[in-house]
Amino acid sequence: MEKDEASQELAVRWVSVDQVKPYRKNTRAHSTEAVEKLAKLIVEFGWRQPIVVDEQFVIIMGHRRLLAAKSLDLGTVPVHVATGLSKDQVRALRLADNRVSRDTIDASDVLREELRELEAAGYDLGQTGFEDDEVSAALTEEAERTDSSTSAEDLPLRWPNKKIPISREEAEALDALLEAHLRDSGLVHGFVRRLLDGG
Repeated sequence: MEKDEASQELAVRWVSVDQVKPYRKNTRAHSTEAVEKLAKLIVEFGWRQPIVVDEQFVIIMGHRRLLAAKSLDLGTVPVHVATGLSKDQVRALRLADNRVSRDTIDASDVLREELRELEAAGYDLGQTGFEDDEVSAALTEEAERTDSSTSAEDLPLRWPNKKIPISREEAEALDALLEAHLRDSGLVHGFVRRLLDGG
């Protein structure tokens, strides 16, 4: 490719919600809950990603963004018109966007650190797009087990702002209790309450 793509600005314009048309054969369905979650993020952060449309203003990427905008009764939405693509390229791009979005995974240690720092700053973690049980699981998930030669001092029990050294035996006992809790409830949420209640 001869053009320096990095030097080109992404053109975004604001248009009427009614001007943007859903693609009738979109392969991805969106639940009401998913639309409400995105609408909440738009309210908190504003528009940070336009809806991508073809030259007839049919959506290529961003069906859920349009649904969220309509749920908020917004009159206009930001769009980027993808010009210079053939009809086949547009159709392929729709499919590719839906497919590649499923290939991501969360780096759990980094996610946990980010959530903890936001929590320590007093930020509402509900604004991150994660459900309460997902946040709870991420914050309490056991770190990767260390080598068997690791000393007791290297097995910290992490509290919101403290590290409490525990022995390997204590760690294994807690792990067993957590596994039992997960078998019973299927969620990490409520584990500490169960401990405080004696069992």
